[in-house]
Amino acid sequence: MMTPKVLIVDDERKIQVILKKLISTLDVEVATAGSGEEALEILAEGGVDLIISDLKMGGIDGLELLRRAHEDEPDLPFILMTAFQTVESAVEAMKLGALDYVIKPFENEKLKKSVQTALDNRRLKAEVLSLKSRIKSAYGEENIIGSSEEMRRVIEMAKAAAQSLSTVLIRGESGTGKELIANLIHLNSDRSEQPMIKVNCAAIPENLLESELFGHRKGAFTGAIENKRGKFEQANKGTIFLDEIGDMSSPLQAKILRVLQQREFQRLGDDKLVKVDVKIIAATNIDLEDRIKEGEFRQDLFYRLNVIPIFIPPLRERSNDVVDLVYHFISQFAKKLTRDIKGITREALDYLKNCSWPGNVRELENAIERAMVLSRGEVLDVEDVTILGQASEPSPSAKLAAAEPEIDMTDLDIKRNIARLEKQLILKSIDKADGVKKTAAKHLGISGRALSYYLDKYDIKV
Repeated sequence: MMTPKVLIVDDERKIQVILKKLISTLDVEVATAGSGEEALEILAEGGVDLIISDLKMGGIDGLELLRRAHEDEPDLPFILMTAFQTVESAVEAMKLGALDYVIKPFENEKLKKSVQTALDNRRLKAEVLSLKSRIKSAYGEENIIGSSEEMRRVIEMAKAAAQSLSTVLIRGESGTGKELIANLIHLNSDRSEQPMIKVNCAAIPENLLESELFGHRKGAFTGAIENKRGKFEQANKGTIFLDEIGDMSSPLQAKILRVLQQREFQRLGDDKLVKVDVKIIAATNIDLEDRIKEGEFRQDLFYRLNVIPIFIPPLRERSNDVVDLVYHFISQFAKKLTRDIKGITREALDYLKNCSWPGNVRELENAIERAMVLSRGEVLDVEDVTILGQASEPSPSAKLAAAEPEIDMTDLDIKRNIARLEKQLILKSIDKADGVKKTAAKHLGISGRALSYYLDKYDIKV
């Protein structure tokens, strides 16, 4: 970390020398200026972390220097000194953003403490800004890889959802990137300066989840040796992300519903109501409609959660994104693994595009990392991405569709060509629907009975 730089401004040379000697004991770099004009020249060079200036000086005085310094850098700490204290000057200094107002003759230790506090606060602010920048780099829009129309729609919906307090329900298969979208919503909201608290409802034992979410009072249960704030309280004024909410028990669902409706809850073992202001984002890879029919998920909670629904399509339905992701992971792992892998062959890319990827982006990431670890060449080939059969195999219907000939323009028999086209469409829709007949029929715009007819007609086994 660079040594902080303090600029001392006083038209008395003796004061400059005394202050420089005093402030130098704090392990800082010290610059001096005999006038406001000279101080502005030093400020223009940059790198100043704190100004200590006399109030009364010829030409540009301390208040004017403060005003001009804050025009360019409003957060620059500024300490004013004066032997002629007036209420008016002190008030004006505070209005202009002075950190402290010191009366001469000053107390050495008191001034040193004021300087150290100012520099510590500036360092902390710089660290917070750096952390925020790293978080945005890790979770911002630029980190969501994919140029497909489907992902563009997801990103636009996430940005729109960020502008409202309404609850968001993100749905999609495991590994599609639901947490990334939740982060994007938070970072684009007016709550981005506040915490985003994440809870994986499936990873916490049922008997502990209520305490984790709502907190507890000391003695509420065996082992509750002190009061504990829950995740909802920690997320107050910010965002809470409830991942895998479909795995939550019915009693807890009722308590979550109360938070959504009334923005209040009770800690375990406490009868006092706790009010919270929190944006709720939920996510699940479970078909909640089926859970409702089975009586395992509350319909009223579903409606409360599903105010702004965002669905992330599986990777097999956006093969163009596979290409973007593959190159992204190659670049990422080349640095991490210090491997000089320069790219991937067209054949390997085509293979990866036709894989079913039940684990979606997470599975593709793992497959590329394995390939780069085990590959002996500078370019990944088909053999690398299918090492030990680790990459997902193309789905059976995808293999059939790939093997089935397209329309033969040299064959003028219209019935044969229509039959080929029909079979191609049926196979591709079954593949896109991952073998779910109802979904495939919906893609084709036909009834389930009609789809069954075509499956029998072409002897397609699902």
